[in-house]
Amino acid sequence: MENMKIDYKNNIVILSDITQINDTNYSEITRIERESVEKNIEFINIKVSIGDKKTIFFLMENAFTFKSREENFYIFEKKCQNIKSLRVSLTGECNYKCFFCHGEGSKMSGKREENSKEEMYSLIKEAIKNNYTDITFTGGEPLLRSNDIIWYLNKLSTDKLKPYITIVTNGSLIEDKLLDTIENYVGDNKELFKFNFSMHSLKSDIYLGIVRPVIKAIPTDKESLLELVKKNIKKIKARNLIVKLNFVLLKDVNTSKKDIKEILDFAYENKVNYIKFLELLVTEDLIKQGIYKFYITLGSLLDEWKDELVFYKRTTRRDEYLYKDKTKVELQQCICMEGCAKCLINTSVFLTSESKYFPCFLKPEKVLEVNSAELISKIEEGTEYVKELGKEYGNGSPILVRNKEQIEEKEEYYYIPKKIFKKSEIEKILKDFSYEIVNKRNFEEKYIKPSSINNEDYLKKGKIYKFFENSEEKGFIESLQEIEYIEDNKKFLIKFLNKKIGYENKKIPKEKIQDYLDYLKDFNLEVFLELEWDTTLYKKGSHSISLGFVKSKLNNKEKIIFMSNQKFEDEKIIQKLELSVLEEAVLSYILK
Repeated sequence: MENMKIDYKNNIVILSDITQINDTNYSEITRIERESVEKNIEFINIKVSIGDKKTIFFLMENAFTFKSREENFYIFEKKCQNIKSLRVSLTGECNYKCFFCHGEGSKMSGKREENSKEEMYSLIKEAIKNNYTDITFTGGEPLLRSNDIIWYLNKLSTDKLKPYITIVTNGSLIEDKLLDTIENYVGDNKELFKFNFSMHSLKSDIYLGIVRPVIKAIPTDKESLLELVKKNIKKIKARNLIVKLNFVLLKDVNTSKKDIKEILDFAYENKVNYIKFLELLVTEDLIKQGIYKFYITLGSLLDEWKDELVFYKRTTRRDEYLYKDKTKVELQQCICMEGCAKCLINTSVFLTSESKYFPCFLKPEKVLEVNSAELISKIEEGTEYVKELGKEYGNGSPILVRNKEQIEEKEEYYYIPKKIFKKSEIEKILKDFSYEIVNKRNFEEKYIKPSSINNEDYLKKGKIYKFFENSEEKGFIESLQEIEYIEDNKKFLIKFLNKKIGYENKKIPKEKIQDYLDYLKDFNLEVFLELEWDTTLYKKGSHSISLGFVKSKLNNKEKIIFMSNQKFEDEKIIQKLELSVLEEAVLSYILK
């Protein structure tokens, strides 16, 4: 983007002479957007050649909309976004122990020594002076410090400062004296304050299984805990204050059609302002705890509810829908799923209760001590760090579960160990050689062939017809593939024919997949292989390799296969794991 031209006109920044915008250079666009906000510029326009379809689709996926046409160019526009917000963890303590909690970045700190409320207020006040108009109190559970919050609100009112305030809470500790203070703070402007309730389920047994409450810290018996939270929501709505309900989607826990309907109807009936459904944030620690199996995409929810949810609007951070033409429903990925390139305009400044600033909670090794005198300079230092991450990751990020790009073909190199290893042994070897987990994927496959052909002859054809289900999605997806072994390079070229020929993959709900497979028998097609995969991608510098454990339902045997999209050349790992190149089709190897 070296030749990009930047012009300013009528409160708009206009970018032109751009060859292509993609994941690798989008951080430059977000940098310009952020700087434009600082100059009070409201819109960013990008001039794109009509023939540059990749950039056009990329911009549309990133909240740009078509504005006009000028000769051989399209103009795309987006409202500049950079709400300056501060997220303050008042305590690391919580009266719940939600099994998937990342603790606002689980590695940020161990036992926190909390600063005084006076010290924290000096940071908040300095941020407000520098146009941070949105303050969120989080934890742990921030209402364990309810008296401090009351003090902050009274102090802000006394100092004639009225930022927007949000409290992210589990809702079990709502007190009337807090609500009285909030009402005094907002006056007639109810938009100034919002409660975000983390609920996750409206079934008492499931709710308790998720939140695992510390009973001594909660003023009720656990059987009536969910009812207490519901009562508190109604109490807040009786005062006409804003409430948002946050539900982290947990596969096979709170994601059935019945579960989601119960959530939506509760919000509608109780005049809740917003519901937000979020994807589970999967960190390395949570993967080690076996939490990945609960991850499911927002797309799976939308597939089931596309007829009941009416699209309302799209922002950089989320898509918004209406339920029954009234209740606003937000579908929001973790901002890290949106990519480091967008982080500059997406994220808040996060401070812990001990006055530490973490520019990126997926990179907790970067931590800055702050005080009121140096707050802004430290934020600027953190911003530079995030810019570098944007250059490194583009629209990707260090998050361990990401959206998969739809491609027409890919190259794969396969390796197998000459001896049998336990999973823990391989993981230890990779860790000892400084390999880090960068992605995780589990999936199930069902392979189909004509019943008149034996397995060996069918696989020789190099054409594959299968259905697969990623563990983070609901339902099976059809896939047509052509696989060619290139002997000179000892690699496989895999072509995804659905994508290549423009044929849309069938999607079959999980509960109907067996009916569909039975239907295929009428056409002399049969399932000849069913596989379960557990894959983890490791990386060290320029070296990357996926560790795959694959189990055949045919014989219940498990095999280990290593995979890489480039020739793996780390000789130390090759020797330690005794890896050899797999020169036959993966399915043929598995069927042995």
